[in-house]
Amino acid sequence: MRAWLAESTAGSSADHSAAMLARLGNLDVVELERRLCDEGYAVVDGALGQGAVRAVHDEIARLDRRGRLRIGRVLHGAELSTNSEVRSDRIAFLSAGGATPSGASGASSSSGPPAVEAEGPLSAYLLGAEALRGRLGDAARLIERVGGGLDGCTAMCAVYPGGGSRYAKHRDALAYRAGRKLTVILYLNSGWESAHGGELRLWPAPTQEGAEREPVTVSPLADRLLLFVSSLEHEVLPAWKPRSVLPRTLPLPQQPSHSTSLRRAHATLHSSASSRHG
Repeated sequence: MRAWLAESTAGSSADHSAAMLARLGNLDVVELERRLCDEGYAVVDGALGQGAVRAVHDEIARLDRRGRLRIGRVLHGAELSTNSEVRSDRIAFLSAGGATPSGASGASSSSGPPAVEAEGPLSAYLLGAEALRGRLGDAARLIERVGGGLDGCTAMCAVYPGGGSRYAKHRDALAYRAGRKLTVILYLNSGWESAHGGELRLWPAPTQEGAEREPVTVSPLADRLLLFVSSLEHEVLPAWKPRSVLPRTLPLPQQPSHSTSLRRAHATLHSSASSRHG
């Protein structure tokens, strides 16, 4: 699984938030579309830069220390409940720029307390991911592959506390239902080693000839972005050290052009910064 970024002539920036928006804006959407359509998943290493990832990780750790994360729940029929045999992460739903994401239906959706408003680099990442959604919304082949969608997206952070915490095999959505279409995960685990566990095992889409593929194991390396079709089965293997991630589930409705989405993201970020310093 190699990493790929489109060529960028933009200079580096000491501002993690601006740098994140720039790097997410330079992701090679053509290659993302190809991988997602052909294999059902795509991996991008070096997505944001290590400094930005550390800043995002620290913001999530701060939310966790303040008790803003809650035990994740699973859906059984029409009921949501905790079940440590199935999942044992702590989560918080997130909003950026004052916009609360709407929950999307799915086989393993969770709902709970109101969304936590993200700040600083964490908010910038959410805005950049929203702009990426706009760019992917222009990818006609991908929209056909996932069946489109008209629902709102869900952003959250998750912390696996270690000690064997896991999330059993599941799907983020069912292929024949409206709602979640694409899952995007940013890994934040600096210094990860194989003994730490917490890898994600994914069952890719069959080949064009209909042959089943072997499951893929994705290591939760810091600054790694994983995208996959939400209806694919996957699991989080037992984590023996604390593990932090930023999952985001995306439907793919008709979107404004990606340049419009990026302008809106930059404008929102600038407005938020001005209000904090005004």
